[in-house]
Amino acid sequence: MEQQYPETELDVDYRLANTLELRATVDEQVEEAKKIMAHVHEQRKELDADKNRFIPGQPFAAEDEELDSTLIYFDEAMVLQQSGNLVEAEALFEKCLQLRYPKFGAMAAANVNTLLSYSDLLREIGKFYKAEDILNLALKSSVVGRSRINLKTAEVLNALGNLQRVRTEFDKAEESLKEALNIRKEILTEKHVQVAATLNNIAELKRERGDNIAAVEYHL
Repeated sequence: MEQQYPETELDVDYRLANTLELRATVDEQVEEAKKIMAHVHEQRKELDADKNRFIPGQPFAAEDEELDSTLIYFDEAMVLQQSGNLVEAEALFEKCLQLRYPKFGAMAAANVNTLLSYSDLLREIGKFYKAEDILNLALKSSVVGRSRINLKTAEVLNALGNLQRVRTEFDKAEESLKEALNIRKEILTEKHVQVAATLNNIAELKRERGDNIAAVEYHL
């Protein structure tokens, strides 16, 4: 008899726990959410310990990253990063992505948020080349099945431009930031906070290049 794995159920329970916690109005509901999430953690790690768990054609709850139980590793990584345990956080980001690639596809839009957060960590620990590789993968993933004119692509370009600034790749940084700005202007209002943030990033880039006059044109 073919062995089955409860990944679909874990995905549903992961979403349920997050929804309960967000909507909790009494302590009992918070505790219930925590109990469900603890169960998901235990079962997910037991599941991932089985090297043969990926069955061709195995059904999943949905191709929705917010519904996906592999994000328990992402959640843990974010907590570790905030507490300064960067090496452990890096390992958990890697584990999360290695599970998501076969589940959603190596260049799936569902991976973009995880890739963005992972690149932030890599930048924080000084792994700039790897961070750029991760952001380039995020950029490719952000346009799968849709136009390049979307806010997630703009977010990736903005992060990529800022990383290129740190590496003093000023021409590349300006190209990335200006594309992010153009996308955001096309979708959002001129006074939107995301437009303002990109304008300020370009202003800082101009200043770093010694072009203070041009910087004033972009700075808010």
